[in-house]
Amino acid sequence: MAIFLIVSCFLLVPDVSCLTKFQFSGRFWCSLPFFRHNITIYEDDWVYDTAISHMGAKNSTKHMKNFELYMDIRHSCNSKGERVLPYKMLRVHLGNFPQNNAGYYKLLYINLTDAGLAVPSLIGGY
Repeated sequence: MAIFLIVSCFLLVPDVSCLTKFQFSGRFWCSLPFFRHNITIYEDDWVYDTAISHMGAKNSTKHMKNFELYMDIRHSCNSKGERVLPYKMLRVHLGNFPQNNAGYYKLLYINLTDAGLAVPSLIGGY
């Protein structure tokens, strides 16, 4: 079963006065007829990583002129069945993108079947 993945992030970086846009799209593939998933996109920082899926970058310095992005996918696509724990968490590196007035597009095809590390929590309370 294929599911489309469409995520758009718009990051306003006040120190460099630009708008950097990201669009990630593609497909997840799973050997099950049904599965759950949750996606969060992060900006990799020195001190702590910042979830940017729903917010803009807070600041920028001369030493941080790139967005280093990765995506965590928590999913239930495992060969034991959709409702069987543990669920999995897969980290996907999205790339390093310069902070500038530009738009970036990336197409992804990801096989989620048994991919990632086991996580104890449920997805969305299910």
